[in-house]
Order: sequence, then structure tokens, then C-alpha cells
Amino acid sequence: METPVTEAIGFSALHTRRLVSDAAARDAALTLLVSPAWGAQLRYFLSTATPGLRLWRKPGMIPAKTLREVVDAALASEAVSSLLMSAARESAPDSRGMVFSRYASGNNHFSMTYGYRPLAGDDAASWLEAVLTLIDRVGASTGVVVAMAMRQEVVSECGESRILRNGEVMHPYPKQLDRMRGLNGEYMGTRYMRFPRWGTLISHDHVAQLGGVGAITAAVGPALVRELSGGVYFQLTDSLATARSEDAVIKRKAFTDLAAPLLPPPQAPR
Repeated sequence: METPVTEAIGFSALHTRRLVSDAAARDAALTLLVSPAWGAQLRYFLSTATPGLRLWRKPGMIPAKTLREVVDAALASEAVSSLLMSAARESAPDSRGMVFSRYASGNNHFSMTYGYRPLAGDDAASWLEAVLTLIDRVGASTGVVVAMAMRQEVVSECGESRILRNGEVMHPYPKQLDRMRGLNGEYMGTRYMRFPRWGTLISHDHVAQLGGVGAITAAVGPALVRELSGGVYFQLTDSLATARSEDAVIKRKAFTDLAAPLLPPPQAPR
């Protein structure tokens, strides 16, 4: 079986440490933002305002020399509800970006940070290590690292959104995506865990409910298991280059079967 072509990679992490009030967590986020592992500088600024407050800054490019300072101030502002930093137009095939949301969709318990970029480039492995460093530093307990055919699929998965094309959801597993949204999304990271992907971060509590690291490793056979501050990270294969291989598909199916008791249930159509 030939491995499908992968064009885009991304990550998503839920964390209780709020960037607006936690300087150490902001520093971790800023370190990833300015990392050369993105392959381009993320300098285009687009924010949404907290309801009842003025927009903190108009959209536009931020000078490289003040990038960290300006974004630090934005993340520390009560006026900023969410912030997108990107390197190119969203329509560009090589678009890459990082999004900071004070609250995950429908979930006031967690903040959400996610990002996306093309797979192409020698720095993909460095990017992955930088992402895991962020996840560890902010104490994230629920999250994923994904490799998919298109950027829109990655954004649908990592941003918990539904990007449509010709009426179809741009995601390889649209039914799973729907089960993580809506009312179920309010309990993501507490009652429920995310559907397993190539890289899956599971809270320590959920790991225990699945029988512990040993039981998960025996059932799934991940290539990498890493204990992090907020949970345990399981990675199905050695590298992003094989993230959509037949081996990865088999392991993901086994992981999904094992995690079934903690996965969000189907929801009635709204």
C-alpha cells in the first residue's frame, strides 16, 4: 500500500494556564511563535475583540524587530479574545500560522493554542520538537499532532472548525470531527478525550482510565511515548514522513478502539 501524499501538518493543545495572566506560559507561546522551525516568520496580525471591549489593534504586518514585544502585549490584553499570527494569505498553498484562543470552542475550562504549516521542508522535525516543548511548558493535557492531505483539513481538525468545499466538510473523518464539536466540545479534556491521531496527548487522568501507559503501549504499539507535564504524548510512527502510512493507520484504529469509552458520543443533528 502506497503512503498517501501529505501536504500539511499541525497541532492543537488545550491548557488551563491562561496566556493573559501567566507570563511564563506566554513566554513559551512566544518562543514557538518566533521559532525558525516554521520556515517563515509569522508576522501578520489578526485579532478578535473580547465582547464589550474595543479591538486591540487593526490587522496588519508587525515589524520583525518588535514581533515578540507586540504579540506579548496582545496576549496579555483583556481586550484580545483570539489572535491569529500568520506568514501568508489564508488562500496561499504555503500558508502557515498559529492561533491563540482564550477559550476553546464552547469550553470555558481551557484555552486553546493551535498551529499549521506545510510538511515540506527540512525543519519539520525541529518544528515538532518545538511544539512538544510548548505543550510541556504550558501544561497542556489534551491535544493532537496531525498530518493530512491539505491545510484546510488540518485547520478543521486543529481549530475544531468545519471548513467546507462544495458543501463537504474538508476533513478525512468528518463524523469524528462532528462528535468533538457542539455540546460534546464543552467536555473535551474533562469527560472526553480527542479522537487519536498520529500524535495524541492524553491527560494523566484519562491515561489512568485507559489502564495506564503500559496498557496503551501494549494495545497500540506507538513508536514514541513521552511523559509531559500535563499528560502523556503517544506518537504512532517515528517521523511525520510516515504519519499516514499503513502502519500508522492500523495503530490509529487500535488506539481509537481502546479509547472508545472516553471518546465523545454521536450527537443528534442540530
